[in-house]
Amino acid sequence: MSGTLYSTKQEHIELSATLKQVRKEVPGKFTQQELADRLGLSRETVVAIENCHLSAMESLELATVEKWWKVCKQRGITQRTKERFVGLITKILHI
Repeated sequence: MSGTLYSTKQEHIELSATLKQVRKEVPGKFTQQELADRLGLSRETVVAIENCHLSAMESLELATVEKWWKVCKQRGITQRTKERFVGLITKILHI
């Protein structure tokens, strides 16, 4: 997509990759559209987050990250991904 700026911030890159991994680990795998419907977002927004578009990452709200996590976690993801997610959020929020 020409003209699209991608974030180069390490925390954005890690969060984007982790959220994508969380979605893909759901048994039966959510499509981006299915996840978007459950989150009340557009599919384009989910795509932008997973592809680390600068504007999407800068406007990403913690509530959206939390909802993404809850929707996917309830359907089963690996312990490794859970630990990666928790570690990343802890690092980002400095807690």
